[in-house]
Amino acid sequence: MVANASDKRPLLIAADWQSRALLLAELQERGIEVRTEAGVRWTVKALMAEPLAPPLIFLDTHGDPDATPEKVERLLAILAEDNVTPALLLLVGVFEQGMWQEAPGARVTLLTRPKTVGEMARLIEEKLAERADH
Repeated sequence: MVANASDKRPLLIAADWQSRALLLAELQERGIEVRTEAGVRWTVKALMAEPLAPPLIFLDTHGDPDATPEKVERLLAILAEDNVTPALLLLVGVFEQGMWQEAPGARVTLLTRPKTVGEMARLIEEKLAERADH
């Protein structure tokens, strides 16, 4: 199904609309087109509705009750059915770190709050460049 994937943009997932909007604006300013979703639940629904093949997923867990290791594993499993294995950047609070220590595999980069919008955009930019080099 990946060959027919209509959307190969990186995925920005954040339940908090302000965080999502600020990071989206910064990424667009840097010339990076991303698809945004308002949380893990909405991302899973989008995956069920249409083929997606993001090279990278940035997930801000703040305020998202569905941003759990189990549900993120499910999201990645849905993508894996279509041979899509994105890099995963997880932005978590300091008290959530332990819950994500054994997060979904080696392709996960765990980021701890606080991070500025500029720092997050730079990390996304760097990770996309790494993926493009492989």
